[in-house]
Amino acid sequence: MTCAAQAPALPGLVLVTAMLLAGIAISTLFPDRLRSLPVVMVIGIAWFSFSAQRALEDRLHPALEGRDLIIEGRVISPPRRGERRVQFDFAPASGVADGRLITLPDRIRLTWYRPDVAVTGGAAYRLEVRLRQPRGMRNPGGFDYAGWLLARRYGATGYVRRQVAVPHLPDTPASVVARWRQNRADDIAALVPAQPAQAVIRALALGDRSVLTPDLWTLITATGVNHLFAISGLHIGLVGGFCFLIGRRLWARTGWAEVFPAPLAGGVLAVAGATVYAVICGFGIPARRALVMFLVLAAALLARRRLRFSDAVAVALLAVLAFDPLAVLDGGFWLSFGAVAWIGWMVTGRTAAPRAWLGWIRLQWFLCIGLAPLLLVLFGRVSAAALPANLLAVPVMSFVTIPLALGGTAALGLSEVAAAALLRLSGWSVEALWFWLRICADFAQAVPVDWAAPAWAVLPATLGAVWLLAPRGVPGRWVGLVWMLPLFYTGEVPEAGDFELTVLDVGQGLATLVKTRDHLLLYDTGARFSDRFDIGRDVVAPQIHRLGRRTVDLLIVSHGDGDHAGGTLGLLQRVGVSQIKVGEPLPDLPPGVSSTRCRAGDQWRWDGVLFQVLYPSPLDEAACRVDSNRCSCVLLVSGRSGRALLTGDIDRPAIRRLMERQGAQPLSVDLLVVPHHGSRDAADAHFASWTRPRHAIVSAGHDSRYGHPHREAVDLYRAIDSRVWVTAEHGAVVAKVRHGAAPELLGERQRRRRIWDGSS
Repeated sequence: MTCAAQAPALPGLVLVTAMLLAGIAISTLFPDRLRSLPVVMVIGIAWFSFSAQRALEDRLHPALEGRDLIIEGRVISPPRRGERRVQFDFAPASGVADGRLITLPDRIRLTWYRPDVAVTGGAAYRLEVRLRQPRGMRNPGGFDYAGWLLARRYGATGYVRRQVAVPHLPDTPASVVARWRQNRADDIAALVPAQPAQAVIRALALGDRSVLTPDLWTLITATGVNHLFAISGLHIGLVGGFCFLIGRRLWARTGWAEVFPAPLAGGVLAVAGATVYAVICGFGIPARRALVMFLVLAAALLARRRLRFSDAVAVALLAVLAFDPLAVLDGGFWLSFGAVAWIGWMVTGRTAAPRAWLGWIRLQWFLCIGLAPLLLVLFGRVSAAALPANLLAVPVMSFVTIPLALGGTAALGLSEVAAAALLRLSGWSVEALWFWLRICADFAQAVPVDWAAPAWAVLPATLGAVWLLAPRGVPGRWVGLVWMLPLFYTGEVPEAGDFELTVLDVGQGLATLVKTRDHLLLYDTGARFSDRFDIGRDVVAPQIHRLGRRTVDLLIVSHGDGDHAGGTLGLLQRVGVSQIKVGEPLPDLPPGVSSTRCRAGDQWRWDGVLFQVLYPSPLDEAACRVDSNRCSCVLLVSGRSGRALLTGDIDRPAIRRLMERQGAQPLSVDLLVVPHHGSRDAADAHFASWTRPRHAIVSAGHDSRYGHPHREAVDLYRAIDSRVWVTAEHGAVVAKVRHGAAPELLGERQRRRRIWDGSS
């Protein structure tokens, strides 16, 4: 399944049939115990392909993208409220376009900007919306939003234009659960108004993470306790175990214990309790996965079968994949089973059981080291404070916070006094724990561990961790550290005089990295879309970490427009910057951070590569006051075998002044980052002929509301035989300018094509 998930396209029926026949033939060569392995693998690929195809077919029809649609249905998730917007999952019951009924996906992710009504879970709405197929930015080693949406079966994303009416729709099971969750969330908010207690209790008791603010998530991530806030095996296991103990104890006191043993009665109640808890928490992917694992173990108990640890994990793994084959697209799937596998490895071959507290410390140590390769590849960071934070957080939340939160939530509607008492006790435990987490976060900030490891490093690094954490007596355990070294691979380093330029895929905006042998320059930081998604913090900073850097030698912010400068503050939270140059003053820089103005004539040389600022000069101040785009800092990068020109948002008047200052002789560059995202007002034929680039790179968002890139701009460069690259189509564009060779360019969607790209 994993191989199929990484493939650029799904195998067809003919290919799957051929693979199945080949698997049957090959299986005859295997020992008896492994004879079914090739056939099972092919069946797994076929099942994944079938499920993925169904999910892809449930996507919005391309002809409906960007059109005004009238849809009615119900909100099926807790609304996630942010700055002047609310986001929610919507299950449409019907839809209309131009007076005709249309077929819509089963699940849609909607954003409503400045809503004029209070959006609540379970409520019915008739809305005018604009939708598009699931799509995300594509950067080297970066988070793939489109794959994440596919794994969760979202068939479309979009935004609400207005509310048309409140329809009268029959309730569905999903809407009943959503409304119940909304009511309980409101009750908890009334009884425990203080943060972070309210947010944590709602996340643990209802699976409602909508009120976990970015600041809270920053602390949670910095301390490595994220796993405690996704309804997973820990939470399902606690509820199931508690129900088992109660069921067994109560059943044993009845007269039926001799007919139906108490442990079996406890097992039945445990299954029921775990299932109800998973449902009221939204039945998300982690909850479904954990419930399937729990049901496998409960089934073994009810069948009075003893399973070896490895057999139990294998059966649970197969059950999860049979239930949800798209789980392999979710990082949480690998972390969940990875954690279980490391627990099994910790107890394998150990002759003596340590004391309880020592075993607890050892477990956290195993998980920190063993899961580090996955964390670095999937999320680009591990927390240096994860060990001390989890040592206290896991037992406190498992045995105090979660039981009290669940008990208080269960008491709502029965006894407000009891519910208030239990929820407030749970909140006090959260506040005490948060004090400890802040201490750990300060330590994590002092000892940062941020870098994005290459995906191929997972296998050798995990094998190295297995060797390193092998039982005593295994010789040469230190060799495991050598096998973990690939985690630190940061890619090819340019030679002196060469450089690598990467125009990142940041939607509507610009962020460009220029790497020389020992230096790194960042030109623009993209936009800040909301408090929950900041391009500088969430896209650009991980790319810098992927290069093995925690500091940028020079940040140039071409001008003050939000799509070029909006990510600056977020970037500075995650990355150090030695020097900042700006096309126009930035008013919101943090205290102690200063900048200087870009001025024509500024130049410097790094590792044999010359950097020259060509525009603006002090003579352009008046033009800047008319239009901030005309302040854009224009940078020329010259290596041994090629030149690149970065132009920001300069328009035609600025382009003409730039050309006049540089003289009539053509500039002739190899790489041009096209001015103003390829807009019509920057489409200047004289400039195209003057620069005559081999490659013209346009940073623009998919289906840009501004119409970028404009057809006129694209045609200008194609007319002079330039190859045009658009980040919305190609993803991040990486250009390697090496001595003795023509520039080598590659788009990330070409390099790493995925099955969900075909219909996006």
